Amino acid sequence: MSLDHTLETLFITLPEPLTAPEGTAAVLATDSGLTVLGQLPYSEGRLVYKGRVGVELTADQGRLAVQTAMAQAMGTLRHHLGGSIKTIKAV
Repeated sequence: MSLDHTLETLFITLPEPLTAPEGTAAVLATDSGLTVLGQLPYSEGRLVYKGRVGVELTADQGRLAVQTAMAQAMGTLRHHLGGSIKTIKAV
């Protein structure tokens, strides 16, 4: 099963990468691959979760924040890999 198919079965849509000043994301190319840094839980151009789990956010909100940030990171990777995430071997 491909990663694209897995995401589709989980109803996960990868967003387009953020642009400044929305996001502070960076992608570094190294000998071992691409490294994505600074992903925050943005959705539709706004930061949807802000705070610390257990203080400003519940555990469930923390999980949703991580899922949102990971989808953002995968969307950024897809963009830098030419529109396909098929070449990703490990996360």
